[in-house]
Amino acid sequence: MNRYSLLLSIFLLSFYSCKKDWIIQNTDISDGIHDIEMIGNHTGYVYSYGTGKLLKTTNGGHSWHQIFQFDSLYFEQIQFLDKNNGYLCGEQNTLLKTSSGGSVWDDCHIDHEAHNILIYGMYFSNIDSGFAAAILSENGKFFSRIYQTTNGAQSWSLVNELPHMILNIEKVGDEIWGSGYGVIIRNIDLRERWSYTYSDLNRPTGQIRDFATDHKGTVIAVSFAGKVLVKRPKKEEWEMQEITSNRLRSIDLLGKNKWLITGDKNKDNSCALFQTTDNGKTWEKIENKFPDIHRVHVTEKYIWITGKEGFIAKMRI
Repeated sequence: MNRYSLLLSIFLLSFYSCKKDWIIQNTDISDGIHDIEMIGNHTGYVYSYGTGKLLKTTNGGHSWHQIFQFDSLYFEQIQFLDKNNGYLCGEQNTLLKTSSGGSVWDDCHIDHEAHNILIYGMYFSNIDSGFAAAILSENGKFFSRIYQTTNGAQSWSLVNELPHMILNIEKVGDEIWGSGYGVIIRNIDLRERWSYTYSDLNRPTGQIRDFATDHKGTVIAVSFAGKVLVKRPKKEEWEMQEITSNRLRSIDLLGKNKWLITGDKNKDNSCALFQTTDNGKTWEKIENKFPDIHRVHVTEKYIWITGKEGFIAKMRI
């Protein structure tokens, strides 16, 4: 190899390595950022946890501007169907809808439920059709009522009641699944046909806060007890690993056999990011100096993560 080729190789290696670095975004706030929703690679939304600030970017995260101030509620999930239409849910029976890109929000709470219910699980397949899980407590035990809308949250219909808190809702194949404390449930929207796909029984799993699936049918879930659960296509049993003593909060698919998990540093201060490149068989710590990471969100070109202290970062896939 001649000197020119060697220098070129070093330059290209450095260039592509830089492209894989996390790019920290400037939000100008110190509040925790709990969730992020990107519409394509340029338009995105985040909200603060407990202080009611909604921020928006239209230039791929180069700048973020506060566009709305809610009451100081704890929101749990945000979902946009396109750059204008989105939903937000959280504590105190909070369900909000925007059709103006976040500049105006309409109240679309569940009318026949109490003010103090929690709505943590929410999933919309399009602007009009979606599900929400209302978490209630009676005699010290949690349960959930599953509601469906087909008219853009103008009204909600009760479709099921489950003896568990439902913390997250996702579509897996043609079914609507929900996860909660030690359980993952199939067909949460079908009163007579719902079933446990996972129940921890004697294996304490804790709150299963997020799960995701790939196009082949692999499902991977994460819990507050540092557990990772993997269900392979056409398999009934779940594989379980404890990869950390910290809380795990969020997971998303990066590409073929590649997934990223985010979480807290509540017990072990070393790591809040974990990656697999073999479809969940093994997990590698991604060492960093980031704060607790609450969410990961993947677009066509970028991985986005958000967390405490106004933290937002992205990395090219």
